[in-house]
Amino acid sequence: MKKNTKFLWYLLIFAVAVLPLAMGKLPACGETNTWLTGPYIVDRIAGAGTAVCLIFVALIQLGTLLTSGLLFAKVFESKEGAFFATLFYMTLPYRYDLLYVSGQLARGIALMLVPLFVRLLISVYTVEKRQVWKWIAAAGVTLAIVAYSDWVIGVLLADVVLVAALWYRKARILTPLAGFVLYLPEAKYLLQYFMAGGLEEYQLPLGSIMGNGYTVGRFLTSFMYKEGLPGLGLGLMGALVLLLGLAFVGENFNWDKKCTFPALVAGVMMVLSLKSFPWDLVQRLGMPFVRMVGLLVSPAVFFGFAGLPLCILGGAGVEAFGKAEKDQAKFVELLLILASLGASIYMAVVK
Repeated sequence: MKKNTKFLWYLLIFAVAVLPLAMGKLPACGETNTWLTGPYIVDRIAGAGTAVCLIFVALIQLGTLLTSGLLFAKVFESKEGAFFATLFYMTLPYRYDLLYVSGQLARGIALMLVPLFVRLLISVYTVEKRQVWKWIAAAGVTLAIVAYSDWVIGVLLADVVLVAALWYRKARILTPLAGFVLYLPEAKYLLQYFMAGGLEEYQLPLGSIMGNGYTVGRFLTSFMYKEGLPGLGLGLMGALVLLLGLAFVGENFNWDKKCTFPALVAGVMMVLSLKSFPWDLVQRLGMPFVRMVGLLVSPAVFFGFAGLPLCILGGAGVEAFGKAEKDQAKFVELLLILASLGASIYMAVVK
C-alpha cells in the first residue's frame, strides 16, 4: 500500500466515521453518570452547545483513528493487516451506537484510549529496563483516564492486564496498574455505593441484566439499531470468516501466535455478553454484587470490549489470506473495504 494511497484510505475512514454528524445523528450530548466521569468533561462540553458537541464527537473519532492506527501498526507485520484492523475498529457498529444513538460519550472516550493503552503496554513488555519507566508512567496515566471515563472499561482492562501477565509470564506488565492510584478520588464513590449503599439521588439501577444480553445470532449482524445490541459489522464478519476458513480448510496455514491471546479475550467477553450468562446467580451472592452487576445495565459492554481483539483477529485473517491467495487477495480486500464502509454509510443515513 503506497504512502499517498494509504493516507487517502485513512482519510476516507475518518470521513465515513463522522458522516452521521452531517446527518444530524447525535443524541443529547453528555448523557452519563457524572459521578463516574471524574473531570465531568462530557457534561461541560454538553453545556457549551450543539456545535461544540459535534466537534467533540469528531475529535473522539479522530483520536480513535490515531490510537488504533498506532496500535495495529505495531501489532502487524504488513500494512494491509494494520489498515484492515483499523478499518474494522473505526466501523464497529458498537462504537456507532455509543456515539450516535445512546450518547454514551464517556464510554466512547474510554474505547478511544484502550488501543493507546495496549500500545503502551506492548512497549512496557518489550523495551529495555532502563527505558521502561516512561512507558509505565504513560500507560498508568492512560489507564486512570480510561477509568475516569468509564469504570467498567477500566476494570475490564485491568483484568486483562492481570491475565496477560500470567499468559506472557512477565511481571513487568502489571506495573501500569499503579495508575489506578490516580483514580482513588473517584473510587471512593464506587466503594461507598457497592459496600455501604447510599447515592440514592442518582436512582441507579439494581435489576436483572440478563434479558438485555446478546443471543449468538445478534453477533452476526451489521446493524446498530438493535435495542442497544449492535453486531460485528459486515467487513469484520467477512474477515473473521476468512480466518476461520483458512484455519479449518486452508493448506499450509500457520496460526499466528499473536492471535491466541486476543482470541481468548474476545471469546471470554462474548460469553459474558450473552443473555444466557447467569448474571442473576452473581447478583444472588448479595452485596456488593447486586449493585455492581446492576450498574452494568446491559452485558453489551463486554461485547463492545471484545471489539478490539476481534479487530486484531480480523486483520490477521486478511493478512493470512493475502499470503495464501495472492491472486485473489486484492479483490477480496476491496470487497471487505466496500462492505465495512458501505455498512457504516448505511448506518449513518438510515435509522
